[in-house]
Amino acid sequence: MKAVMYGAGNIGRGFIGQIFASSGYDLTFIDVAEPVITAINREGRYPVRILSNDSKEDIWIEGVTAIDGRDEDAAAGAIAEADIMATAVGVRVLPFIAPVIAAGLKRRFALGRLSKPRQHNPLNIIICENLIDANKVLEGLIKIQLNSDERELLDCHVGLVEASIGRMVPIQTPEMQDGNPLRICVEAYSFLPVDKAAFRGEIPSLTGMYPFDNFDLYIKRKLFVHNMGHAICAYLGMIRGDRYIYETVNSGSILYIAQNAMTESALALSAKYGASLPDLHYHIRDLLRRFSNKALGDTCARVG
Repeated sequence: MKAVMYGAGNIGRGFIGQIFASSGYDLTFIDVAEPVITAINREGRYPVRILSNDSKEDIWIEGVTAIDGRDEDAAAGAIAEADIMATAVGVRVLPFIAPVIAAGLKRRFALGRLSKPRQHNPLNIIICENLIDANKVLEGLIKIQLNSDERELLDCHVGLVEASIGRMVPIQTPEMQDGNPLRICVEAYSFLPVDKAAFRGEIPSLTGMYPFDNFDLYIKRKLFVHNMGHAICAYLGMIRGDRYIYETVNSGSILYIAQNAMTESALALSAKYGASLPDLHYHIRDLLRRFSNKALGDTCARVG
């Protein structure tokens, strides 16, 4: 089974790439960072370091390759042959990768892999971008590159699946890389909610991926509980003169403000979506615990 990860940055290598590899896929990254591409192809593997206040553990992601995204023919060829794919490139980069994805889909359609309705080989693309309706945005960017027949095939056989990325990955310092420029340091959290309704064909079984029907709740929870609470800690921490998020969270007054703001969002989400309020409160407590992970060395500047 072949997986393509568009984006070999912090989330690409440090989260989704790990999920694909641990789920048994041969993994190919597409990126334009030449040192990263060269190193991946030279080493064929890279470490993900799980950091907590008490321990650290390296998990090796084995048997990986990389393609230079500027080689559009090679990138399109990999997409044409993929069994699953994901993007983690940043919202502003989506318009630049959409033509390459479209070229890969054109080649895929031409190969006849999806020539019959409800044929077995759909392609599901997991979209790991901090953007509401990222699936609709990417769909629009791809469809302008396709003719009417190809658009119909896209609708039938390509799943554009929104994901909510909760794993925290700080800016990687030389100290974190610890002698290996491919090492990515992350927190242990590895829960990946995705939009169940967006899949085409059978939903793949991926380690740590959880498809949900009421997915809009998870997107809004990420933005208005996780991101909003994180931002409050970052902004107030910078006013206080803190460098690191864990310093800010250890301030009782700021912790109180952040927790109450996150609770207001939880009340709104519970009212709008019928979500369990105890579950949302547990999520808030867990987030604040994760924000206090000193080993991550996450800065107020990055989070803000």
